[in-house]
Amino acid sequence: MKYLSILFIFLSFQGYTQSPELTKVINQIDYQNDTLLSVYNWVTDNIAYDVRMAEEMKKGVSMYEKGKFKNEDEYRRAQLKRVINKKKGVCQDYTLLFQKIVTELGYTSHAIGGITKDRKGKVTTSIGHSWIAIKEDGKWKLFDPTWGAGYVNEKNKFIKKQNDIWYDVDPRVMLERHFPFDPIWQFVSTPITFRDFKKGKGAIKITGDQDENSEVRDAFVQMDKRSQCADELGRVEQLKINSKLFKSRLDYLKNIANGSTVKGILNNCKKNSATYSEYINEGKNKRFSGSKWNKEYSLNILQDLEISVEQTITGLKGIKAKDSRNKKMISKNVSISKKLLRYIQKEMKLLDK
Repeated sequence: MKYLSILFIFLSFQGYTQSPELTKVINQIDYQNDTLLSVYNWVTDNIAYDVRMAEEMKKGVSMYEKGKFKNEDEYRRAQLKRVINKKKGVCQDYTLLFQKIVTELGYTSHAIGGITKDRKGKVTTSIGHSWIAIKEDGKWKLFDPTWGAGYVNEKNKFIKKQNDIWYDVDPRVMLERHFPFDPIWQFVSTPITFRDFKKGKGAIKITGDQDENSEVRDAFVQMDKRSQCADELGRVEQLKINSKLFKSRLDYLKNIANGSTVKGILNNCKKNSATYSEYINEGKNKRFSGSKWNKEYSLNILQDLEISVEQTITGLKGIKAKDSRNKKMISKNVSISKKLLRYIQKEMKLLDK
């Protein structure tokens, strides 16, 4: 038998307007004295593991690219809606659902990506996994709702076996089979190396003390996406691990972090304008009659676009141009972005009536 471990799509879980589906789930949960346990029990009891999707992802099929989504937020909305309606998903779906619920309940959380071992202790370096950290009463705690729901047997069939083993897991126990890309999510004073993880060594050398990195994690979750990627990039690069998964993680972090460069910011200006033009042509001009660009979809796109344009304006203002030509170019793009922002906000008010 093997516990669930699948290709992890390197996308951050971003916040967005609560969906009707999520509201329904939150209202269905039977809340007991332990709120997090109530949520954990609902997710692990109601969501089955999607073996078929996992097999597609193992072959390198990206659900993000396959769906041709415009951005990550759009993908996450569709992903959340799918897992709730179909009652099945892979590890990132379990993590996303768990995270969105606890976020609505007022908790701070972070979706963790990394490498795991199967029950026989073999490291799966070609496929990754996702689990979650949640802060409760000032203390960070670890959870793996995917493994808490059951397992996939030798016949590649999901066997539901709900358990609390992966609820509020001791960091030392989690490290026996979970190795996060970013060492701050090991939740130990002295992070173990990937080499020790593979050999099953290092557990006796660590403690469960979280104080040294707690402030680092608190600061990390308050950062915007690009800042998080830049921050994590520095730590992951220092690990110097020769692994396909780590290389993929590095590529992802670099791509996002580089979005804060001059070239990246200017490219975002173009993307923002292109998205707004698509909204006008495919949504508004067609009176939102299409199957895709209906009013709800259009409003969600504009909400995402508003955030993107605001971040772009901030990025442009942060560029320190040395010559008059570049200063003029930046000033022009700031003016264009501010004008675009006004158009977006005006359209949002019309759609929200």
